[in-house]
This record gives sequence, structure tokens and C-alpha cells, in this order.
Amino acid sequence: MCIFACYLFDMIDMQNGLPERCDFSAEDREFMQMAIDLSVENIDSGGGPFGTVIVRDGKLIAKGANRVVPNNDPTAHAEVVAIRNACRELQTFDLSGCTV
Repeated sequence: MCIFACYLFDMIDMQNGLPERCDFSAEDREFMQMAIDLSVENIDSGGGPFGTVIVRDGKLIAKGANRVVPNNDPTAHAEVVAIRNACRELQTFDLSGCTV
């Protein structure tokens, strides 16, 4: 799964004619790799192969991994866990300026 995700990430980046927003920076790649690594680690702890990071102004704010099965919680998707963690970290529900 990780190899496919990394390969797909590189394929998207190299294709001609894609919108500028698909031109990933080195920082984008670093954060994407964090999410991929988190998803791989999560498999080893009984979760699904999904990881999410939330970034603002080039700084990691929060991360989350899929915990649906281990926690018997249908809302514990990686992105929801990361959003909850970011709100807790920033002490607000307003995540304006953040990137998932």
C-alpha cells in the first residue's frame, strides 16, 4: 500500500498539464510522507492503513490514524481523529488556514 501511494504521488507530480496546485513542494512531500508513515505504523497497532496530518504555516499541528476497528468507533477515521486533535491542540474549533 505504501509503495503504491508513493508511486502514485510521484506519477501525479510528474504528469504534464496538471493544475499548478498539483506541483508539490518539498515541504508538501515531507508532510505527505508523514501521513504515509503514520498509516503504515497504524496497521501494526491494529488500525486501518490510513493516516492524516494537519499543517498550518509549515508547522505540523496534529496527526491522526484510523482507529475505527480497535476502538469500535465508526467516527474514528484518520481525518476525524486528526481534526479532533488539532482542535484540542489549538483550543478552538476554527481550523482556518490549516491543510489536511
